[in-house]
Parts: sequence; C-alpha cells; structure tokens
Amino acid sequence: MSLINQMLKDIDQRNKNDEASGGASSRYIATGRPRPTWIYLVLGLVTSVLFVLVLIWWLAPSSPSEPVVNTVPVTTEEEAKPSAPIVPAPISRNIEPLRTQRQSETIEAEAADPETPEVAVIEPEVSEGDVSVSETTAPMASQPSMNITRSSASPRELAQRHYDQGMALLGQGSVRQGATKLQEALLLAPEFHEAREELAVYYFTRGFLSDALQVLERGLEQFPGEPRLLLLQARMLERSGQQALALDLISEVPARFPQHADLFILRGALAEQLEDYDLAVATYEALLAWRADQGTWWLGLALSYDALQNDAAAIQAYEGALGDPTLATASRDFILERLEALQ
Repeated sequence: MSLINQMLKDIDQRNKNDEASGGASSRYIATGRPRPTWIYLVLGLVTSVLFVLVLIWWLAPSSPSEPVVNTVPVTTEEEAKPSAPIVPAPISRNIEPLRTQRQSETIEAEAADPETPEVAVIEPEVSEGDVSVSETTAPMASQPSMNITRSSASPRELAQRHYDQGMALLGQGSVRQGATKLQEALLLAPEFHEAREELAVYYFTRGFLSDALQVLERGLEQFPGEPRLLLLQARMLERSGQQALALDLISEVPARFPQHADLFILRGALAEQLEDYDLAVATYEALLAWRADQGTWWLGLALSYDALQNDAAAIQAYEGALGDPTLATASRDFILERLEALQ
C-alpha cells in the first residue's frame, strides 16, 4: 500500500514539474476557446418558433367557429309519415327579434317626442345573405310531403273541366287565361267541338281571322265535313267580306237534314247575294222539301226564279210564301207587288 502511495506521489510530482517547465500534462485542461455566435441565434429562433406554435395550438378552439343557430322544430300533419327531412328556417327566427326590437325602439323614441302625432314603424334593414337564406329555407320547412294521385277521370271529363274553367274566365274578362283553358281542353279531347268553336270565336272577335280559321281547319282535318265547324268557318269568311270563299266552302254540302239545315240556309243566302241563282234555287228547293211551311225559304226561291225570269215558277213560290202567317208585313207587301207585276 505504501508502494502505491509512493508511486502516486511520484506521478504528482512529475506532473508538477512538467507544468512548471511548460511540458505536456496527462490531465485534461479545458481551453477557453469561444463557440460561434450564430449557433446561439439559430437555437433562439427555433425555440421562439416552437413556443409561438405551442401557444397558438393551445389557444385555438377544437373546431371551427360557427354561428350557433337555434332550430325550431316544425310540426305538420305529415310528421308521422316517412317523408323528406324538414329543414328549419333559423335566420328568419333571428330576424324577427331584431325587427321587434327596432320597432319598439322607434316607438319609444317617438313617444318621447310630444310633437309627433303618428308613430312611424321603420322596417329593419336585413342583409341580402340573411334574406336569401330565409327565403330558401322557410318554404321548405313548412312544405309537406307531396302525394301524387292518379286521376280516374276520362280525358273527356278532364276536357270538360278545362272548358268550364275557360268559359268562366272568359266571362270574368280573363280572356287569355280562358283561351289557354280551351286549348288544354282540345288537347285532351280533339272531338270537343264546343271548345273548338269558342276558341275560334275568341280569335275572330279579336281580329285574328287566320288563327280562328286555322283552329277550325284542324278540326275539319280530324273530322271531315263536321257541320258545326263548316258553318262557323263559312260565317267567319262571310263576316270578313269573303263571301265567295264562304260559298265555295259549303257549295258541295250534301242535303242531310236537320244536320245541314243551317248550312243550306247560309248557302242559299250567299248564292242569291252573289247572283248564283241556279245554286240558290237548288238550295231552297231542298230546304222546302224538308219543311214546306217556311215563308222565308219560299220568298228566297221566288226571288231566284224571278231573277231567272221564270215567271210561272216565281208566281208559285210567291204564293207559297204568303201561306206562312209569321211572314213579316213588309215582305207580304213586296210579294203582293211582285205578283201584280207578274200576272
């Protein structure tokens, strides 16, 4: 043990001698060399950034901030049925307290002024975003689920409904809406001639002759020779000053009575007016063969024979006209004058 101590003392003594002489020593002596400054700057900057990030994370909320909206459940009759989800209208609920608050503030402010006799209610100014949200969500909240039921009515029955609605609208002065209903009736039932006639009259009375004739022509294409459509078309042409076209339209109508009676009466008058006396004679003779008690038809036949200078036939026709007790007095006086001249 003493030997080891002696060795340690020798080593210490040797080190002291080396230090005194400036020699190397076996002990480590830290030097005073300074570290670069930029290292401390970088460490400080990194530490500051980490601190700021931790602070922001700590203060930030867990979820994005959104306006808290209180929804009001809407109770409808269809609530128990499985239907589309009902979307509430939250914005309109927030607007209403604002309107009430501003109205109360306005009333209190004007009540404090004794010189103001009336209370003016100022409507609140609402931003476009609020209005658009309430307008789009509020109707959806109160809208019940739609149930589509198939009607068991026939197309003719549906057409009759449209026709009745159209006539009611025309009677109220809503002519365009009424005409639209008549068109819908024709789309449902093209054989609905009453609706076609009313629609044609609507166009004709407003000066749209071509449209009126086109409506009737479409009906005649589907139902050729329909007496009602032919008669209305001919009368429209006559009223518009196109007597020749009207007569040409009905000149070939067959003698079927009573269906074609009105057509023959119009054809006889037009033929006599346009001096087509042969056609007039044939027309009136067909009418009188059906009903021989009509004095006006006898008079039309007599005038046609008189124009053709067939005196015997004219006298007979004039006498036939006098057999009608309902004949007008002026017509009787004219017949008596013609009979006196022909005899």
